[in-house]
Amino acid sequence: MINFADVIEQHIYLTDIVNSMKEYLLLLDTDMRVIFANSAFYNAFNLKEEETQGNYLYELAFGQLNIRELKDLLDKAVSGNRVISDYEMEHTFREIGSKVFLVNARKIQRKKKKVLLLIIADITIRKKAENKLRESEHKYVTLVEELNSII
Repeated sequence: MINFADVIEQHIYLTDIVNSMKEYLLLLDTDMRVIFANSAFYNAFNLKEEETQGNYLYELAFGQLNIRELKDLLDKAVSGNRVISDYEMEHTFREIGSKVFLVNARKIQRKKKKVLLLIIADITIRKKAENKLRESEHKYVTLVEELNSII
């Protein structure tokens, strides 16, 4: 016999874990309607659960997620049964500016139907730091080459 109190407790426990993630986590049906999204996703795009769940991903946040590159990627994950791992994508959003994301997606079995698990990591700060480091290295290499040519 199913103990519903245990099921509810487990659901709350797992939801708390997922909501503590910094990455955006979404469960989508194969038509790209949102089944679940975590707090990080809601906070990043200033959305609420009631305006997100059951709606198309590409219509959320005034269509800001209607990105051709993202659509193509998720279509491959759904129709081609492909696992998307660490796909780097850059996009400029009206509300939150330019962002660099790592996109991970895979189709998984949920109850009797398949859903798409989508995890997006915002790596904008890391990419900016990498670019600054690259620029700095280039300056020092150029400086050393110029000094060597003088000597």
